[in-house]
Amino acid sequence: QCTASLTFSLILLWAYGMACHRSMLATPIFVSLTVLFTGMRNISAAMANPFGNDKTDFPISKWLRYTIKLAACQLEALDPYEVDSIGDDAHAQKKSLPLK
Repeated sequence: QCTASLTFSLILLWAYGMACHRSMLATPIFVSLTVLFTGMRNISAAMANPFGNDKTDFPISKWLRYTIKLAACQLEALDPYEVDSIGDDAHAQKKSLPLK
């Protein structure tokens, strides 16, 4: 409610300011600025709550399901013995470095 009244007052002030200039470009500039400003206001209202159930919100549950499935596939493909040997090799390489 508050932003709607602020938007209306801003557009009203723009209209008054453009009418005082007496230029041929005042009307197209005013129309384009009004369309741009109200469009940005609508976009910001949609982005204010991106985690709801609207059509424009992020599909968080779909992303989480995909990430969990991907993590499960990666964990199933991982050989636990291979991980231990990788850790031992890295530890052995650190020990074999000459000290200066």
